Amino acid sequence: MISNNITIESTLEWAKSLSDEQLFLLIEDLNTISDERRKIISRHNKQCLSYSNKRNFCCPKCGFPVVKNGKRKDGAQIYRCKNPDCLHQFVPTSGTSFSASKITDEKIKQIITLILLGCPVWVVAWIADTTAKTVAFWRDRCLDAAIDWANETTLCDHVWFDEMVFAPNRTEDPADGRKWKINSTTGRLRKEIQVVIAFDEHGYGFAKRLQKSGHAGFKEIKQAMEGKIREKTILTHDAAYSHNCLFEDNGLGFINDAIKANQEDKDYIRKMGPLNNLCAYLRFEYTKHKGIKTEKLEHYIDFFMYRYFHVRKNGLEMTMEHLFKRISGTQKSHNYRESFKKTVKW
Repeated sequence: MISNNITIESTLEWAKSLSDEQLFLLIEDLNTISDERRKIISRHNKQCLSYSNKRNFCCPKCGFPVVKNGKRKDGAQIYRCKNPDCLHQFVPTSGTSFSASKITDEKIKQIITLILLGCPVWVVAWIADTTAKTVAFWRDRCLDAAIDWANETTLCDHVWFDEMVFAPNRTEDPADGRKWKINSTTGRLRKEIQVVIAFDEHGYGFAKRLQKSGHAGFKEIKQAMEGKIREKTILTHDAAYSHNCLFEDNGLGFINDAIKANQEDKDYIRKMGPLNNLCAYLRFEYTKHKGIKTEKLEHYIDFFMYRYFHVRKNGLEMTMEHLFKRISGTQKSHNYRESFKKTVKW
């Protein structure tokens, strides 16, 4: 037995007197105690993160204000809804991504960091010592954060925009069951996926997939940009016909800053440089993530743009912190809540 007056030196001397078997059992017990303490600290950190990063801290059921109503046995603060017809009780992590999460906040942060760095799911699962399903869940949470960032964005002042073409998989189309066919005249796929890319000088942007396949028309581009760009904004583009049509009636109040595409023109390279650099980056990231389904393409591009602008504005470390905090207070019911079923189409 060890007396109450324990010192580090006496503990080491006592440990040296133990046999190998006793020492092994002691180490196992100490690891168990350490894990339990780490879980308690992690649970407390999750509560604090969820509370501080919720944009509207209210009842998750009815949206009414809440009041404190005691604490749980593990020390978590309990809140009660003020609505007399609801009176729902919950803790800060209820309904968030941290709800019922068994892994520590440190491991979650490690997974999100590796996803932000572009590691595949199986690599993240191996490094973080977790399952691929867990990594896929937090990857989809990162996509949700990027989707929210793009949806909240309203571009202003000076905006660049263009369309990018992505070739789909040459397999049967799940929508109509027909195979992709090559146009004999142009040599391109008849059903190429068109995505409108737009961003402003402040580092905000969005991607919008056009539902109509093939060449993008004026109506589709106008519909994709309507409500996403403020009036009296300068739009820089490559003077394509569908782009110029946006300024004919000028119903959206945009200022035309067109320049015809010419790789030998220095003015074109200077004006369209930011857009060309972004498109090259998106194309590079797209090739690294081969196999993306068309339903997820727009959301992946939003995530690539989120990473592209935030890293350049704030640096990699602050981008990781920002993404982690953005995910902490968001709802658990995400856009891909059905993505783990065996019957899922994508």
